[in-house]
Amino acid sequence: MNRLRAIFLLAASVLMLTLTPAMAADQKTVLHDSLTVDQFVTNYNQISGHKIVDYGNKKSAGENTVCFGVIDENNVAIMTEPPDGRLLNIILLHRGAIGEAEKAMLKDVFFSVNQALGFKKNDDTAEARLKAAFDLLALDKQDFSPSRLSRADIGRDYFYVKDYKADKDVYSIVIEAIKN
Repeated sequence: MNRLRAIFLLAASVLMLTLTPAMAADQKTVLHDSLTVDQFVTNYNQISGHKIVDYGNKKSAGENTVCFGVIDENNVAIMTEPPDGRLLNIILLHRGAIGEAEKAMLKDVFFSVNQALGFKKNDDTAEARLKAAFDLLALDKQDFSPSRLSRADIGRDYFYVKDYKADKDVYSIVIEAIKN
């Protein structure tokens, strides 16, 4: 199991370096003004049935620090924090095919990530907006798919980009923000 985890994290590292950013670097901002990686993981783990564990594995990536968190043997979360410690972006990686069970699990992870970032799923409209953003990612297809969710409450738009790397058999969902 540890060898499998190490191989998956290595593949995730390589994949992360090859991902194309969702938007120009000068437009990016942190996902939330006050959340650190630790606070995000705490919030997420209180909400989700698919906990992020073992996220203390941190690596330097230029000025930023990258934290690798294991969700399960096929899923990891890569969280980036700039020098000020606030959460800059999240990359969710899934290895293998996505059937109905995996899609349901990834939907729970996606919803939990957004709730951990402060999105209030308190009415049918909010739930529908979150579901629409998830559905646009088209996890049943292996092509590049973007999606967006406006967060007027914190003055940001969240951008989600799903991609598939056939040579690694890994799906990625990049979550980034710009100020609106």
